[in-house]
Amino acid sequence: VSCTASFDLETRTLAVSTAGDGSGTVTSTPSGISCPGDCGEDYDYGEVVTLTPTPATGSDFAGWSGDADCSDGVVTMNSNLSCTATFTLETHSLSVLLTGTGSGAVVSTPAGINCPGDCGEDYDHGQTVTLTPSASVGSVFAGWSGDADCADGEVTIDGATSCTAAFDLNLSADLSVTMDNGVCEVDDESLLTYTIVVGNDGPGHVVGAEVEDTFPVELTSCQWTCDGFEGADCTAGPVAGDLLDHPDLPVSSMVVYTATCSVAGGAEDELITNTATVEVADGMVDPDGSNNSDAAENFCRAFIFSDGFVSGDLQEWSAVVGD
Repeated sequence: VSCTASFDLETRTLAVSTAGDGSGTVTSTPSGISCPGDCGEDYDYGEVVTLTPTPATGSDFAGWSGDADCSDGVVTMNSNLSCTATFTLETHSLSVLLTGTGSGAVVSTPAGINCPGDCGEDYDHGQTVTLTPSASVGSVFAGWSGDADCADGEVTIDGATSCTAAFDLNLSADLSVTMDNGVCEVDDESLLTYTIVVGNDGPGHVVGAEVEDTFPVELTSCQWTCDGFEGADCTAGPVAGDLLDHPDLPVSSMVVYTATCSVAGGAEDELITNTATVEVADGMVDPDGSNNSDAAENFCRAFIFSDGFVSGDLQEWSAVVGD
């Protein structure tokens, strides 16, 4: 009689999982595991299995965790084992440079860059970062340069990237001045009041424009005030004497001057011509000089009433205008 006893090797289960904010795959030698997809396999007792992690593009393999024998990715199947491969997203630097004759700032969304000051940040691979330029007063954003993906200010982070924002001085502004013909008030003395409006049609913001009105000799004791609109700033006054002011004029803003003068004795019957001018600040250009000055012409005559005084009710008294 011959008898044969058969003995089979026991098997043990090896389970693999992945973790982290990155991604990748794990395969085994001998074959059996290709995770994700097939993340578990039974192997003979005592068999040595090598686990190979492969990070996806933009990810890094960060290491093994799980059972103690997983630490180097080579396991001996003396028991059921569970191993975890961790993949993390790569990070890449985004840097911003500022250049040009002007000045400005750049901020990022998501946050991290606020340049000048903080001009570099690390972002996750594949993240989209929007860079927003903001020109300083008197400057204009002239465009992006640097790496190819910087052209529109929206960058997809797939490697170290450097973007340059150019700011140039905005050296052109169309300033204009208009002046009404003046309002004459006659009481004990003749007063002539002008309204002078100075505006900026752009494209540049003007800091320190020059507004001037040297009042004619027929006018005395002049006094002026100013109000700014749409962000403009000027000398509020009242200021005595000729008008000379240097207002701050953002694009589409204006300042309004009100000037009141006494008419010199004997000048009431004379034609009074008054001219106001405006000029851009030094270093700037005004493309249209035709609207940089305006003039008003006035007769400021007293009405002599039949009672002999410069007074009375026009409906009750007849008036004669002096020659």
